[in-house]
Amino acid sequence: MPPTTAPAPDTTERAVPLRLAQLCHTVGGRRLLDRVDLETERGTATVITGPSGSGKSTLLSCVLGLSTPDAGSVRVLGNEVTRMRRRGLATMRGRDIGMVFQSGELLPELTPTENVVLAGLLAGLDADHANERARRLLAELEVATTAESTTSLSGGEYQRTAVARALITDPPLLLADEPTGALDPDTHDTVADLLFSLPQQRDCALVVVTHDRDMAARGDTVLRLRGGQLERVSP
Repeated sequence: MPPTTAPAPDTTERAVPLRLAQLCHTVGGRRLLDRVDLETERGTATVITGPSGSGKSTLLSCVLGLSTPDAGSVRVLGNEVTRMRRRGLATMRGRDIGMVFQSGELLPELTPTENVVLAGLLAGLDADHANERARRLLAELEVATTAESTTSLSGGEYQRTAVARALITDPPLLLADEPTGALDPDTHDTVADLLFSLPQQRDCALVVVTHDRDMAARGDTVLRLRGGQLERVSP
């Protein structure tokens, strides 16, 4: 019997950047995620708070397909992440999801432009398009394209370069893991302003996980991860 192929998601499903349903995940015998439900919309920012170790980063890892949940569903644009093979996951991460890490995670041996271009090339953009888009994004985010390496950037420029890298494919879903945790107060506010302007400007869904109360106050929807479950709190 030939292998079956999962049906393509319908139009309604593809309109939802991220949907989690009854997601469960255990690490080291501890249930970090216990029947978690979440749905995002384009043009909105969702903030997930909770102390260190509560499972916030684990949730993002499941969305990215880096961790396999014990049960439940993870859908990005209607595509079931838990059923994807390695190549499909790599394509999804490069094309449909932008990721901003706490420390940026840029390659120090490359220039800011090269860091952003590389993400585009890995996602399948041709070299000319990737170069043009990278330079445009960095200019919009006020990062000097003449810098010889990322080590010469200020903290704010460094993190804005990381945001540009996440936006290179114009993804419908943008994830951020403690994106201002390593920044000084002034730079913190600048990067936070930038991140929370993106859902409306780029018509994407933003999901930020943080223990920063100021960041949480900026979300359209604010959730607290406690006891493995998401609870809605007042923004």
